[in-house]
Amino acid sequence: MPFLNKPLPKNKFTIKNKQVFFRKQDYLIISHLLDSGIDFKRSLQFFDTKYQAVISALNQGSSIQDILSKQKDGISKNIVFFLHYSSMKDAIEHAFALVRIQEQLKKQIVSKFAYPLVIVIVCIALLQLFYHDIFPMLMTSFPTMSNQMYIVWLVQVFYIFATIIKYSLILLSLVLVVAHLSVKIQYSLIHHTVAFVPILKQYCSYIFGQYMLILNQAGISTMDGLQYLVKLDCLWLSNFSLSILEQLEQGTDFLTIMHQSPYITNTLYQALQLRFHTQENHKPLEVYLVQQEELWKLEIKKLTLIVYAITYTLVALIVFIMFQFMLIPFDLLSTMG
Repeated sequence: MPFLNKPLPKNKFTIKNKQVFFRKQDYLIISHLLDSGIDFKRSLQFFDTKYQAVISALNQGSSIQDILSKQKDGISKNIVFFLHYSSMKDAIEHAFALVRIQEQLKKQIVSKFAYPLVIVIVCIALLQLFYHDIFPMLMTSFPTMSNQMYIVWLVQVFYIFATIIKYSLILLSLVLVVAHLSVKIQYSLIHHTVAFVPILKQYCSYIFGQYMLILNQAGISTMDGLQYLVKLDCLWLSNFSLSILEQLEQGTDFLTIMHQSPYITNTLYQALQLRFHTQENHKPLEVYLVQQEELWKLEIKKLTLIVYAITYTLVALIVFIMFQFMLIPFDLLSTMG
């Protein structure tokens, strides 16, 4: 498992005024021990005295749910929820499956765009330095250069183009940072734009479909699954699930709600239709998710090509302009001759 090789954040809770640290990686180790037939309490002994307070609490009659509910992280909350429906081992597996839903998508996007974006930023920085420092100095040193207006025009057009890209990246970065820091702003942005931005609608639909599939695979009914989603920190998903529950209580059919929702794509709606009208409980959702992932691979590939085209265009223009400036002294010498 790839996430076993990475340092993971610690989560803490207090048992009788003593702090106990639970790492996400420890949950994975416990899951492997449980798979070998070792019970939860004995698996904690694998960590020597690290979880002695937890073992003592279990010996005194505390339940696993009571202990883990004191943790504030999403993994522990997920485990506590799944423990009502499955064993500890299965609960850990389902909990990590939920956490990986958005992490996998983020990693895929970052891995594709990190390199070209770095090149774009370097090119813009070089152009800023060239336009504000080197270019004025060359204009002063070579007065006849003003006669070669195509170079001046090219530099100015290139600078405007790079400036537009720079401020677009800054604006996008600010939006992402603010949305990450404020759940309410994130919800407001998604809620007011999801109906007009197809890729955002696909994202919301994909996340909802992933959650529903994992919850159903764990043997959890749609109603119980929606009640769980209401408690999530993801505000748009929580409010969306609450809205579904309220409409169901009013007698609206589930498929009608899905069909009218701005968060659900027509492809997911069709998958849910097949799920409700056939005996295949998981297969339609699994097919939908695979289809959506393949669609995103194509979209990401297209977007990657565009980003690389912009990147190499910036590099080529910088090289071309520098080459033109290198020719200026030779042109002056030939003129003087």
